[in-house]
Amino acid sequence: MNMNYSFFLFVCLQLAIRYNNAKVTVDTKCTNGYLIQMSGHFECACNEGYVLKNENTCEKTSNCASLDDINKTCANYAVCANSASKEEERAIKCVCMKDYVLNQGKCIPQRCINIVCGSGKCVIDPNNANLTICSCNIGTVVQTGTCQIAGETKCTLKCKENEKCEKKDIFYTCVKQEGSGQDGGGEDNGGDQGSNPTGNSIVHSVSILSILFLFVVLMITM
Repeated sequence: MNMNYSFFLFVCLQLAIRYNNAKVTVDTKCTNGYLIQMSGHFECACNEGYVLKNENTCEKTSNCASLDDINKTCANYAVCANSASKEEERAIKCVCMKDYVLNQGKCIPQRCINIVCGSGKCVIDPNNANLTICSCNIGTVVQTGTCQIAGETKCTLKCKENEKCEKKDIFYTCVKQEGSGQDGGGEDNGGDQGSNPTGNSIVHSVSILSILFLFVVLMITM
């Protein structure tokens, strides 16, 4: 195995792993949270008292009270950090993680700074990590790049048999139905035809296969 082959193999594997782990899909299991859907993407929302450490994991919220709290999550995509200067013995603050910036009190993707979406929010494009899109509040859809007109989005969450997909505030989520004691897998699609982020999962899988295909082609030609 020559150096070029080894390098190409390493790059392919890294791209596939990064692409696979970085995306929240309809099949994502949210640790200490639950899956929600907006018009153009899925994301994990945290249970009370928890905040997002990464796209699919929520951890208990820290108040950054002591040095023991350094690197603990204190807000979505934010951690406690020691920002002490020479004049300060200790200054523990809640700061945004790498690739995120503070905007109106929240840590948002750095690529989304100065992007206005209207009735929605800027997110990293589920189909291309180098791009951003506006994902709209349920009841609003994208027109000319921003969320500005009324429209329907189909709920594609895979709710259990004892759950129903319902609109809560600005997003869809699976809600347990009263009087139901059963647990099980199932899918309850609510809403009418419209935007459908399930297609993102399909494109996501195809992209990984494309990387692997390029790897196979190189093996054959070497």
